[in-house]
Amino acid sequence: MKFTGDERRILDDNRSGSSEILRAVVTYARRILSRRSESRAEAVRLKAFCRAVGRTFPAMTMVVVGLERLEGIIDGHLSDRGSRRDAVAAIDGLAAVIDGACDRVIKNARFLFRRKITVSTFSNSGLVKKVLAHYCRKIRKVYLSEARPAGEGKELARYLAGRGLAVVYGPDALLPSLVTQADLLVLGADSVGGKTFVNKTGSGMLLAAAREAGVTRAVVFESLKAVAEDTSRSTDTSGPVTELWAGRRPSGVEVLNRYFESIPNRLVDHFISDSGADSPAELARRIKTISR
Repeated sequence: MKFTGDERRILDDNRSGSSEILRAVVTYARRILSRRSESRAEAVRLKAFCRAVGRTFPAMTMVVVGLERLEGIIDGHLSDRGSRRDAVAAIDGLAAVIDGACDRVIKNARFLFRRKITVSTFSNSGLVKKVLAHYCRKIRKVYLSEARPAGEGKELARYLAGRGLAVVYGPDALLPSLVTQADLLVLGADSVGGKTFVNKTGSGMLLAAAREAGVTRAVVFESLKAVAEDTSRSTDTSGPVTELWAGRRPSGVEVLNRYFESIPNRLVDHFISDSGADSPAELARRIKTISR
């Protein structure tokens, strides 16, 4: 299947968080199905594109679950050619679920910002940056790093600086020492289970350093990311070897570019979702009610 420019931009996006990728697909789907000239072939093709996105980002549970819902909307549209308006309304409903979850997470995270603090974070979680932007007046400084190999930390640094936050940006190897100077380490998640969660490789090391230093540790996530099963099964996604080693490699050199890791929930103080704020023990009990 040959993808359009807009489709390729979504498929090649290795710098955005899962909520941003899902929102981009939903927005694109609405544009396609809103066309008066939209054909059955275009709807079939749109469904194939959604499946391609799911295969590209299998570790991002919110993307996978959201696309399942979107495919259901497209199936309903294909089964009834008079349902174009209903399909668009259903897509708007899905967009409202995504946006509403973000708003509730921001509200539920307010207890972390009762006083002015220094914050550290990692990668480029769409939810984390919205939380930090919302509470920017309560933040003295943000420590973050490149988030190699994709380097999406630079995108987050630009975003936060553009909203008036003071940002200290350095190499990934420096961040574990910087995090010990923060009051709060806040991370996103691509999947959350009762005992473990998935995030960018390197997150576990930061959590361990923060715990050793007595820094408060929080993970923010939408309920669409909750899963009942062990999250370690969704960490096999790897990026292209060329991100780490361009050109010919010497014999005997293996390059491992694993994007995600599964991290024990016990390293985290607070799991904050649109359903509430939980300790790891409380999350283990709640996860059954918010997972799909």
